[in-house]
Amino acid sequence: MNQVRLNAEQFSTFVRTLSIFKDVCNDVDVRQGIVRQRTNDKFSVFQIDFNSVIPGLNLPLTDLKQKLELFKVFTNAEVEITAHDTYYTVSDQYTSIRTENPDLEFIDNKFMPVDELNNVFSTNNEDIVLTTEIPEYISQKIKPITGIFNVNSLKVLFEGDKATLSARTQSKDQYAKLMGDITTEKVLNCSTDIVSTPFIIDHDGVIKLTMHATENSDAAISSNVFTANIADINIMIYTRSNLIPEGEES
Repeated sequence: MNQVRLNAEQFSTFVRTLSIFKDVCNDVDVRQGIVRQRTNDKFSVFQIDFNSVIPGLNLPLTDLKQKLELFKVFTNAEVEITAHDTYYTVSDQYTSIRTENPDLEFIDNKFMPVDELNNVFSTNNEDIVLTTEIPEYISQKIKPITGIFNVNSLKVLFEGDKATLSARTQSKDQYAKLMGDITTEKVLNCSTDIVSTPFIIDHDGVIKLTMHATENSDAAISSNVFTANIADINIMIYTRSNLIPEGEES
């Protein structure tokens, strides 16, 4: 058994952070206070360290949207979470909700070991081609723009030692330049389409984007790492994208 007690602010932060998964993951499996798992579409991997609020806890949360609604009954209360081998309870002074643990083999979004993450994404410092911070006032524009444009990706265009972040409708009748004159770490002339999910999640402050370029037998690949925070909870999102040489962009 492992038991943690959260004050009202900590529990609110915990639920707020869990909520960023609700549209991209069916389940969230917390192992030893860590979430590391693929999204439903397999395009991204989320890694979140919850140890500042639920240190060392194992907490398999299936049917996440439903669980979030249940957790809302504890709003503004001091909450105790107790994890047993076969079930967990969430309680306040008056109410306790018990949930049986699922068979982890059958959940949709399984915990990813760190060695598997490292095998999928190459993030060596010597491969960095771009590192920048996306201000909050920029990221706040991305969700409505990509929603109206009906797209789920953004384009990073490398032109020498500068890069531009933009969005465009599939019919190419609308275009939005989101950030320009981004200084790159290496000179490149290419472009890549990166998923917009990391930009539109709830977060506080800036989003840091680091892009690592490597080549395999088929193409040049960028491993993209997004870092953000909600309060003192660290959020990292990993994605991969193809680097398309200049002149071959669609």
